[in-house]
Amino acid sequence: RYKQAIEAATDGILITGGRETDHAIEYVNPAFERMTGYAAAEVIGRNCRFLQGEDGDQPGLDTIRRALAEERAAFVELRNRRKDGTPFWQELSITPMIGSDGRPQCFIGIQHEITERVLRTEALRGHAAMLQAIGEIQSSYIAGAADPTQIFRRILDAILKTTTSRYGFIAETVGGTATGPATDT
Repeated sequence: RYKQAIEAATDGILITGGRETDHAIEYVNPAFERMTGYAAAEVIGRNCRFLQGEDGDQPGLDTIRRALAEERAAFVELRNRRKDGTPFWQELSITPMIGSDGRPQCFIGIQHEITERVLRTEALRGHAAMLQAIGEIQSSYIAGAADPTQIFRRILDAILKTTTSRYGFIAETVGGTATGPATDT
């Protein structure tokens, strides 16, 4: 019955060995396979580090490493990579399963995907930053504190910063012709 419940869970569940096995994966449920794109046979015996790919410098990973070393539970947010290379965000909870000797025999990890939530939050931050920049620029313009070229540059800087774009163009249309600084950043 327990195995059926774990296999039916919508969150990814994995079991890793103890310290002596470098916390190698011993079991993953079907939700883990769907979330990551990896079949169980591809991950059994590997440490979960492969899921981070080149992104091994995340604060959550330091928290996990400390918890494993101290043989205690932890809860973090991580950015991992699916088998096809696409990133995904997850909340990860790890819990040691203590044996009769008082030491962890294995760790159980539960992964809950939060990619959509993280992307929505990032988009809201970007919108808020853009609105703040527009408000500041608008106030400067109304107050007459800056000439149009300075205002265009501030708008362009704000757009490039909030969109993480490398290129931009701002122009003013006057009498059917475009005027203003063309900036290639």
